[in-house]
Amino acid sequence: MRLELRAFVLLFAAAPWATASDVHAIKLTQQIDTRIAESLKAGGRVAAARANDAEFLRRLSLDLVGRIPTVAEAREFLDDISTDKRAKLVDRLLASPEYTANAARLWRSILVPQATTNPQTQYLGVSVEAWVRDRLRTGATDDMTVRDLLTARLDYLDWTPDRKANPAPGLSPVGFYQANDLKPETVGSAVARTFLGLKLECALCHDHPFDKWTQKQAWETAAFFAGVAPLEPEIKPASGLVNRRELKINDTASIASSRFLDGVSPNWAVDSDPRKALAAWLVRKDNPYFARVMANRVWASLFGVGLVDPVDDWGPHNVPSHPQLLDDLAAAYSASGFDPKTLIRAIVLSDAYQRTSHLTHPTQSDPRRFARMNVKGLSAEQLFDSLALATGHRDPAPATADLAFGWPARSPRGLFIAKFGGGAGRTDMQVSILQALSLMNGDWLADQTNPTKGAAVKAIASVPFLDDAGRVEVLFLSTLSRRPTKTEADRYLPFLTGADDKARATSDILWVLVNSHEFLVNH
Repeated sequence: MRLELRAFVLLFAAAPWATASDVHAIKLTQQIDTRIAESLKAGGRVAAARANDAEFLRRLSLDLVGRIPTVAEAREFLDDISTDKRAKLVDRLLASPEYTANAARLWRSILVPQATTNPQTQYLGVSVEAWVRDRLRTGATDDMTVRDLLTARLDYLDWTPDRKANPAPGLSPVGFYQANDLKPETVGSAVARTFLGLKLECALCHDHPFDKWTQKQAWETAAFFAGVAPLEPEIKPASGLVNRRELKINDTASIASSRFLDGVSPNWAVDSDPRKALAAWLVRKDNPYFARVMANRVWASLFGVGLVDPVDDWGPHNVPSHPQLLDDLAAAYSASGFDPKTLIRAIVLSDAYQRTSHLTHPTQSDPRRFARMNVKGLSAEQLFDSLALATGHRDPAPATADLAFGWPARSPRGLFIAKFGGGAGRTDMQVSILQALSLMNGDWLADQTNPTKGAAVKAIASVPFLDDAGRVEVLFLSTLSRRPTKTEADRYLPFLTGADDKARATSDILWVLVNSHEFLVNH
């Protein structure tokens, strides 16, 4: 057992203040280490060494709060000599408001993926993200959030008795339904894909020759949302015909009644609202799909690839790489009350997550064996927020009224998200290549690293309490979250010291560092 994990166990396992979440996380970390170690041994694979503190800090910051660490955060962590500093960092980040904001962004990307690639639906993603963020701030666990999503009031207008419309108060997830065209079959398929890992889209038209799900089952799932329909076709507000639970199958005369995918019909005597019945079944602890699918999503967000991958296409054609580990994750997630922080805390303190991303043996090349950490491309938000932090850029905040429709399309943030918001896999390095080319030739980054315009460049070049060695160190800490190696210091320090224009030389170093492969990926 590693020294740090041993310290973590000794500190929390016997401590009277240890929470149930702590106990679950410690046990699960040990299970992850055991399962992955058994798999590597069986495959004759050699595990990579443990990542150094700088690599771990940068990786964890990007994964949990969506940005690289600040210079102060990097210094504090790298200079900390305590044996449990990684565990303390995990807890600090999980408790931060930035974790909540980043988690809400991840939920938005899952619930409304259309908003990432289609500017016309961006405002739907903004509204759903705001709703999820509000739910997370109240401490809602995943089952609560999913239940509230599926049973949400869908009218976003209040109608007075004389038919005057007023905006309904409060945040709403109605954007999820609008993004799926307010069609029962589209919403039903999205729910099955997102929370059950099952693709029913093809089955809506016909029985698939190879898949187990029939057209009848696809429409029985859609029938839970039979009451979802546009109230006014011109503006498409949603209407909830609460108790409607039957639906005509496509262009046929057949009628589908709401029925769960396990073949069981709801007990309508208990709950006549079909969406409430579906929500209750979906998040039940004995549901064979929900906990496993959601746990796999958490794993995929941290490793760039799921134990089942793609994460939303489960079946005999796409089996788990580590089935016992997936069962362990699902069981712990369910036992914790569907608390994702328990899973995250356990996974990021495992050996697999803490391994270096450097390929040190040929047997480490398969990303689904987890012999080393996978190198992940940055999301559009991660890249922009990290660049803004490194260069000192502050995007002008749009007016509140404009923010309701997302960041302005012509703002630096809006342009970044539009350019890099594709749906490619996190381990697809093509994404990072496009990012690199755009950055190297882009006007925005040229301005941020300009010696007369860039906030960080001007500050680092002119601050009186730094010598040139200190300036080089700050440039590395602000971009790569580590201090320069001796080789790098020997290369950059003479360049800076010998420069006639110190600001220009500082600008050049910053430009090189933010355009480096090391900056552009999460490793």
